[in-house]
Amino acid sequence: MIEAAQRAYPAVRLDSILDCGASPGFAAAALRHGHTAIRYDGPAADAIQDIAGQIGATVHRKRPPSLDLAAAEADGEAPYDACRTWLGQR
Repeated sequence: MIEAAQRAYPAVRLDSILDCGASPGFAAAALRHGHTAIRYDGPAADAIQDIAGQIGATVHRKRPPSLDLAAAEADGEAPYDACRTWLGQR
């Protein structure tokens, strides 16, 4: 999805971080599949950071500001409107 968006809009700066939660298996798999930025806050932080460092990837321990469409919908906001609001703030 990220690659398709970047191809469709090559002039737009696009940053993506895959949220792996506290699962070291998800984090290791994400890195193995070529993700260069992940969020991981689990118990194997040192090992995951070591793997990421070997391939030049970044591990974020805290979730950066992001749009949560599920939360927006739960609050009664249409996803399209939530996206417009979020992007308008950038």
